[in-house]
Amino acid sequence: MFFEKSKIMKDKPYLWIKNNNKFESLSWEEVEISVKSVARSLLDLGILKGDRVVILSENRPEWQIADLAIMAIGAITVPVYTTST
Repeated sequence: MFFEKSKIMKDKPYLWIKNNNKFESLSWEEVEISVKSVARSLLDLGILKGDRVVILSENRPEWQIADLAIMAIGAITVPVYTTST
C-alpha cells in the first residue's frame, strides 16, 4: 500500500524531521528509497518472511522507515520502547 501511494504522491511531504530547531520534510519518494534500502539490508542479514524484528527506539522518523521496511519483506515488527527497559 505504501509503495502504490508513493508513486502517486512522489515529491509531496511524507515525514517531517526537526533539524537545528527547523522542520524539514522528507518526500514520499525519499522515504521510499530509504525503505527499499533498509529492506535490502534486512534481507542481506538473513531476515525472512515471518521473522520477528525488534525495533528499540525513541519516536523518530527512522522508526517509521524501519517499520515499513520490515513489513515490505513480510517480517513482523516488534516494537520495544526505550522506557520499557
